[in-house]
Amino acid sequence: MTLDINRFKAKFLGGARPNRFQVLVNFPSYAGGDSEKTSFMVRAAGIPGVAMGELPIAFRGRQAPYPGDTTFEPWTITVLNDTDFGVHDAMVAWKNGINNNETNSADADISEWFTDIIVEQLGRTEGEVLKRFKLISAYPESIGAITLDNEADGYETFEVTFKYLSWTAV
Repeated sequence: MTLDINRFKAKFLGGARPNRFQVLVNFPSYAGGDSEKTSFMVRAAGIPGVAMGELPIAFRGRQAPYPGDTTFEPWTITVLNDTDFGVHDAMVAWKNGINNNETNSADADISEWFTDIIVEQLGRTEGEVLKRFKLISAYPESIGAITLDNEADGYETFEVTFKYLSWTAV
């Protein structure tokens, strides 16, 4: 099969752009986060991945690999920090609802710890969503440090890593 640029152009639909995305974090009510503001402050994210485990079965002196359990790797976003620390404070409040830094106990009921997060791959035209993913029953596993540096230029960022039950394309 020879490379034909016209056949390639007919098959390639323009390509999704990595800088056209939106993350919608549905904060628990007790965290007080602003979902709309957060969607503007998320500087980097990713479409979640998935991995299939392996169940090796011994058969006549060899290991035969069979598909095993599905696992979902932790998912990380990078957030711009602004002067009111709004998104950072909401993430910390969410985490403290699960386990408070000072009291080492939960401030919120377990039914409020988990929420869904939406990741949208956007198209090139306003309002166009190419694909939408929902992380189900997510919670912040870790909230990264904010680096302070006298020689740095630019804006502060921090990372938030989430654990979640599963994801689905919606």
